[in-house]
Amino acid sequence: MILAEGTAERILVPQFIRSHFPGLHGCYVTLLEVGGSHAHRLAPLIEHLGVNTLIITDLDAVEAEGHHKKTTPSMSAGQLTANSVLKKWYPKKNTLDSLLELDAADKEKVYDVDFSVRVAYQTPVRIKLSAADEPSEAIPRTFEDALVLENVDFFKNLSGADLLGSFKKAIESSSDVQTLCDALFSSLDSGSKAGFALDVLYLEDLKSVCVPTYISEGLAWLQEKLLLRQQELLADTGDAETATNEGT
Repeated sequence: MILAEGTAERILVPQFIRSHFPGLHGCYVTLLEVGGSHAHRLAPLIEHLGVNTLIITDLDAVEAEGHHKKTTPSMSAGQLTANSVLKKWYPKKNTLDSLLELDAADKEKVYDVDFSVRVAYQTPVRIKLSAADEPSEAIPRTFEDALVLENVDFFKNLSGADLLGSFKKAIESSSDVQTLCDALFSSLDSGSKAGFALDVLYLEDLKSVCVPTYISEGLAWLQEKLLLRQQELLADTGDAETATNEGT
């Protein structure tokens, strides 16, 4: 099962699976949009069912002081996450630094040998604004800016309205990676995320879009879990058939 935070993820994650994860594409997978960082409310149900589950959610960086105003993520700045999934279900951490320092293995909650839950949220990536630049670190806050930051060359060559146009303008006007992160953050305050996802969905060369690293890692985890379970079931079936044949 995949629990996705927003409409954009619900629209595009199936395309990522179809294009980049053939093993997972061949499995039965339920993708449920939970409409914000509310997947923790489904924890009792998921735990009762014992279904391997990937939770695709957002880092949701906020300032530590005052009214916890949302902000562009930054390490060593004392920031918090506003994401209830990360605070209340797993990994039960509320500081940005502690979340960004976690290894991949620490993002998986293992219940038993056949059942785990894994969270996937934005992590630092190294990007270049041009071929001549040295790579610089960027920390996305949401799915949309993560997608753009890891596909800068792709999005700077697109034309469109609403967020697609705003992102193109942000890339063209930014002199460094942090400026771009701030510009993308501002654009997301007013644009339609669903409209952006649909614009991307209908692009002819969608297969050339890189899957954001945090989602790619999560989908690879789920694919491995499901294919391993599939192999175990086939092995059990083979053993049962052998035992039946030997008994006749």
